[in-house]
Amino acid sequence: MSVCTVCEIVVDAIGAILQSKPSVDMFEKLFAKICISLKIEAKEVCDGIVHEFAPEILEIAARIGIANVCPIIGLCPRDGEEGEDMPPMMLTDFDVPSPRPGPPVPLPKRGEGLGDIAHVVHITDIHIDLQYKVNTRVDCGLPMCCRESDGPGTANKWGEFTCDTPVTLFEGLLDHLSTLDPAPEYLAFTGDSPPHDVWKQSREENLAANRAIISGLGRALPHTRILPTFGNHEAFPIDQYNIDPARMAWLYDATAEMWKEWLTEEALASVRHGGFYTMLLEPGLRVVSINTQYCDYINFWLLLNMTDPLNQLQWLSQVLYDAEAAGERVLLLGHIPMGSGDCLIHYNNKYWALLDRFRHVITNQLFGHTHNDEFRIYSDMATASEPILVSYTGPSFTPLTNHNPSYRIYKLDRNTMTFADWDHMYAELEEAQKHDRLTFKLEYSPLQAYGMTSLSPAEWKRFTDRMKTDDALAQLYHQHRHTMHTGTCSESCKKAEYCAATSSTNLYYRRCMGSTKFQERQRCGLLTGAHMQGCECVCMCVCVCVCVQPHESCVIV
Repeated sequence: MSVCTVCEIVVDAIGAILQSKPSVDMFEKLFAKICISLKIEAKEVCDGIVHEFAPEILEIAARIGIANVCPIIGLCPRDGEEGEDMPPMMLTDFDVPSPRPGPPVPLPKRGEGLGDIAHVVHITDIHIDLQYKVNTRVDCGLPMCCRESDGPGTANKWGEFTCDTPVTLFEGLLDHLSTLDPAPEYLAFTGDSPPHDVWKQSREENLAANRAIISGLGRALPHTRILPTFGNHEAFPIDQYNIDPARMAWLYDATAEMWKEWLTEEALASVRHGGFYTMLLEPGLRVVSINTQYCDYINFWLLLNMTDPLNQLQWLSQVLYDAEAAGERVLLLGHIPMGSGDCLIHYNNKYWALLDRFRHVITNQLFGHTHNDEFRIYSDMATASEPILVSYTGPSFTPLTNHNPSYRIYKLDRNTMTFADWDHMYAELEEAQKHDRLTFKLEYSPLQAYGMTSLSPAEWKRFTDRMKTDDALAQLYHQHRHTMHTGTCSESCKKAEYCAATSSTNLYYRRCMGSTKFQERQRCGLLTGAHMQGCECVCMCVCVCVCVQPHESCVIV
């Protein structure tokens, strides 16, 4: 059974129910029962997640209907796409500025007193759990554990691999960051403060998690400029960023107040409008933080506008055009990695078009979301063969999803405004549990670990070429990808990791993996916020996720 077929079956069933114009209460009872009977999650999770999403789903369905949902979200072919490997680029409604005549504008003169290297800390997906309790169950049978309601158990004060970040672990990070010498000039936090208890959250609880993270980072690094970004977990319900800014004011206004110490007034106004912003950090270096949840394929509000919600891409195009004219280079931040299967196809393509046009302006891209240590090489659009840019996805700080807590310190070369190298730091959780002491140590630096001469796109392409024939190198990358807490990477695993690193968009990933039909190999985001990779999956509505063709490389990441 294909992904498209499963999607159409689910949508037809939902459509039949909606025709009867059920009340919210009736809708909740019915879909909670379906969720429980299919054993998708425990009753508590099913009841909670359906209760949170029911009002929004009913409102969206009433406004647009759901007959064409499957083609819209990319699980079925659009007209003329049946059997095609690559859908049309869908750029007809998006204008990319023409190249400026003459040579590129050079970088402006460096600011007085600034050295050759700036240090940029990158932390992502902290997922702090303010309700974490020591000596509770770590195997509670729910998507996350270690709370008083889970009963007595063995939860350690430094955290567990089945639980989100306890306050003790976060405070250990803050103590460590406060000792960094030199202190970093910048800290990029690419989102996801709240925990994974997405079936029993509230706006107030999510904002409390946001406040705990940002205020803690500010205390630990009082002389560092913090550059924050929204993640999919900041919203309530999870992923649901309404395309009407007024209905996101509860999040945007409160968060702008939290961020005001580090952002300009103009940037704060942009945050209040749509959760994205830009500002000049120093002569020649501009930060741009985009709200990737406006391409999140399980943000159901996008069914009302999937072209360019809040005109964010047109805004980004103008920002890059102006930066080009000023000779600036751009550090671009986001949460969901652009090009991945978690972002809508047409949005990915438009973003790729901007990368292609402004390849000499965008020098660095940092993302989060996957919980893995990853990179992606973007190629030119004309031939899809020349490497032009690279993005870096930081691994999670939360140990949930089986990762050691980690973060990264980039060394930014101010002569080019590109990353020269990085130090990847991690804390071995089992060691902290054993010795009752949290210690961060160097995991690796890419130039030394991978034998690279630079972090240029061409050098990363040579690295991935070497991975295809050098098993030891591929295994080393796999260990780093999971912060030294994983097993051996099989042949199919190595292929998936190579394809993910070398594909500009998810469509090219599917081609690299050998898919020949449009509907093959989707990447499925579970209601818990975890992900499946290497599976042919379909996710339709938060309580239906069906793997129709799992195989050996189908692993929770």
